[in-house]
Amino acid sequence: MNIAQNLNTTKKFLIKNGCKLIAVSKKHPESSIQEAKKAGVCHFGESYIQEVIQKSAVFTGVNLHFIGHLQSNKAKDAVQHCQYIHSIDRMKLATTIEKACVKLNKRIGGFVQINLTNEASKGGVHPDDLEELVTYIQQHCPHIDLLGLMYIPPKGVNPDPLYKEVARLNQQHQFKELSMGMSGDYETAIKNGATYVRIGTAIFGQR
Repeated sequence: MNIAQNLNTTKKFLIKNGCKLIAVSKKHPESSIQEAKKAGVCHFGESYIQEVIQKSAVFTGVNLHFIGHLQSNKAKDAVQHCQYIHSIDRMKLATTIEKACVKLNKRIGGFVQINLTNEASKGGVHPDDLEELVTYIQQHCPHIDLLGLMYIPPKGVNPDPLYKEVARLNQQHQFKELSMGMSGDYETAIKNGATYVRIGTAIFGQR
């Protein structure tokens, strides 16, 4: 797997469309992360706190995004090691992140994960509860810089109409960033306004 070659192809499209790449490095070795860093990647995504801690040294000098489901009791570790958290989906978690930020004297870039289709297997706030959660974070969590929404569509469906709806909600809240799109559908996500895409397989190969 030629990571640099894969990145070159992907980055050309992203640069053309003004979108930022998060290289999803979960379950990939540090050697692959180092190779991606040498090729110019400055944003990486991880989904498991244990991996974040184990590989923390290799992420020196880059931005680390936590993109997986986050338990409240792991929030402090996420704040300590990451610059962004994409999976804020409940008030309790937001409060715990805020407390960790205060304790560590740190600000964090935050995204609210939304679950449009109410999938039980995925995290995310239901659209009906989105306004309440966003307002809570903006009013009670000053150390969370709320940047936008994050979305993961169901497998096996056309993501285009779902991405359109997430983009509409993102614009409705006047957010500047939008985190959606993965290896198989990032072009569709960018077409609908994504500013961050989370790409793993197309860069690092199968885990």
